[in-house]
Amino acid sequence: MKKVKALVVILTVALMAMGIGYAAWSDQINMTATAKTGHLDVTWIDAKVHSGKTYGDLSANTDFKQKFAFTKGEVNGYEYDNVGIYNKNDKVVVTLRDLYPGAHIRVDLTGKNNSTMAVRPESMTVRCISGQSLYEQIGVKAVLDYKDANNVKHSVTIQDSSNKISALPANFEAKAEAGAFDNIVVLPGETFSFGTDEDEEDCFIFVVPANLGNEYMDKECTFEIGINWTTWNNAPTTAQQ
Repeated sequence: MKKVKALVVILTVALMAMGIGYAAWSDQINMTATAKTGHLDVTWIDAKVHSGKTYGDLSANTDFKQKFAFTKGEVNGYEYDNVGIYNKNDKVVVTLRDLYPGAHIRVDLTGKNNSTMAVRPESMTVRCISGQSLYEQIGVKAVLDYKDANNVKHSVTIQDSSNKISALPANFEAKAEAGAFDNIVVLPGETFSFGTDEDEEDCFIFVVPANLGNEYMDKECTFEIGINWTTWNNAPTTAQQ
């Protein structure tokens, strides 16, 4: 009996020394997760230059004729009369030509959110491409139409026509800092516009000074306007009044 016990003890010690004495089974479950980011893509899809017929009978209203340039047609990659508009790298390129002192050019723009996420406008950019001297003379009124998270429509005047085109970025920034765009949300697939339903309020109203000198005859200018966008969850917390 004593010899048997000794063998058992010796065998157990030998197995433990080999690393298998009283070993516990174990298993490990690995989880592999894949995270996929979305994309941000907002672009212009339509532009319209209002015709004089939209706002009145030019032949019957001489005062009206003196105030508004006779421009016509839906413009989407083409040029009609004295206004040319096309989309280049998500910026609207505008060419104004054959203008006259006191002329008003009225343009509406429509954009679409092709992103996989909701977005809001962050800043505006403008750049003169050619015709710097005429570009510096032209004023522009800009109005942004949007719907908030509750589907309520708002219109924000970024600047009136007493301001030049080059002032757009600074005035847009000032409005943003004041909380004017805090509740803007453009969901994936939704559209937005610069322009309102009322005839007197359009996207951009470019105004040629009534006292424009003869040195600007037969001149034209080309410039681009862009909107920079950010994700909606990056919006400030200031509430829209």
